[in-house]
Amino acid sequence: MNEGLREMMETVFKRIEFLDVLAENPSEKRELVSQLDVSRSTVNRGVQDLEQFGLVAYENSAYELTVCGRLLYEQYSRYEESAEAIVAADELLQHLPKETPISLDFIWDAEVFVAEEPAPAVPVSVLTEIIRDADRIRGLSQAHAAPKAEDALRMAIDGGATAEIVFCKAVYEHVQATYDWIADRIAAGDYQPYVTGDLPFGLMIADHDETTYCCVVVYTDQSSIAGLMVNDTRAAVTWASKLFESHRQQADPVVEAEIE
Repeated sequence: MNEGLREMMETVFKRIEFLDVLAENPSEKRELVSQLDVSRSTVNRGVQDLEQFGLVAYENSAYELTVCGRLLYEQYSRYEESAEAIVAADELLQHLPKETPISLDFIWDAEVFVAEEPAPAVPVSVLTEIIRDADRIRGLSQAHAAPKAEDALRMAIDGGATAEIVFCKAVYEHVQATYDWIADRIAAGDYQPYVTGDLPFGLMIADHDETTYCCVVVYTDQSSIAGLMVNDTRAAVTWASKLFESHRQQADPVVEAEIE
């Protein structure tokens, strides 16, 4: 970032209260003094800083945002919302390796459910409800920490849903040995498991009648569920679908003969 741009952005951050007010209504200096509850000298310095970079201009007896000022204010607002979303998810993000391929497109607007007292089972309850009512399910299974989710998957498939799940190999071997219904569903063609190496986290994409829910399942070092993030925005669904597809393409499909 060049020095001039850095100084401009520092001014945006420093004088964001001024931009907040002027984004709502053009104001005279005396109005800024009242609305910001600061001294006249502070207003003078703030306006001077913003004028220096062409972010505000004096028009029709009041200060107002220029086009540049408005656009940078909107950009700052998006930045602030992004930062708030990351901070809200931080308790779960701390469990992920630094190279984890998670996108802000998913974090933005996600609901966060943490497995903590007094309701540690909430993430699993939310996940099972989403799975149980789905028409189509795609996912990445990093661990087998929620047998209730597997039961919900069977209920969904019994109700007519289809499923494609990419498993870590050891997880699939455990699941296949534990649930005898899997072989029948593979044979029927409505359940397709895949096996692969390591996975970054658990992922579930569940298509309902009018909504697709994306769930990122975060595990602790002991493979218990630390929490769940859920998002149904178009950007989140696009990101999650691409991530699932990239892992599915690299995984080996399990065929009926392999589990008999």
